[in-house]
Amino acid sequence: MLKLPDLRYLDIRFNNFEGPLLPELFNKHLKAIFVNHNRFHSTILENFSYSPASVPFSNNALSGGLPELITLLNGTNVIDICNKKLIGDLPVDLAYLQNMEVVDMANNMFRGKIPDSICSLPNLKNLSSNYFVAKDQMCQPNEVADVQLDDKTNCLGKEAQQRSEKVCQAVLSKSVNCSAASCRALEPNEGPKRQWLQKGRG
Repeated sequence: MLKLPDLRYLDIRFNNFEGPLLPELFNKHLKAIFVNHNRFHSTILENFSYSPASVPFSNNALSGGLPELITLLNGTNVIDICNKKLIGDLPVDLAYLQNMEVVDMANNMFRGKIPDSICSLPNLKNLSSNYFVAKDQMCQPNEVADVQLDDKTNCLGKEAQQRSEKVCQAVLSKSVNCSAASCRALEPNEGPKRQWLQKGRG
């Protein structure tokens, strides 16, 4: 299929396709790639950022982390990676994605701090149902009045509609091997995650 010379849109969503995503898929100059609602299982490939297409990944069995190279995306206006098993911390340079109209990272296993770089993006960011433990100042509603951020069901302490301390501790007390999972992790002396590690050892 990828060898079709006039292929511009690839729509295989809502099927039962499975297996890993092929790197060749993102080397094509396609305008849209729809692979959501299948059973693909792999990490998000680093050359994903080379594609000018919008690529909804939602509702597959992808795992691992979010590649740092995602910050190089400049031809697409959608990041939809909800309902996965993605882990680790978010890349720090997400502020470069100013053209994004949809940023949906809900229902994953992301942890650490919600960085100000993602809160500086102009449209709604859905980071609900993860395991974030802190937010940068720009993400606070009283700091920037028009911040559009859905951060419900995380581990943000006394904020409304968060996970219980018991649920958060059960997940965050377990370390993540980011060298094996191709994800980003906080440095050992970065604070927010350490509180849960210490509780888990107590």
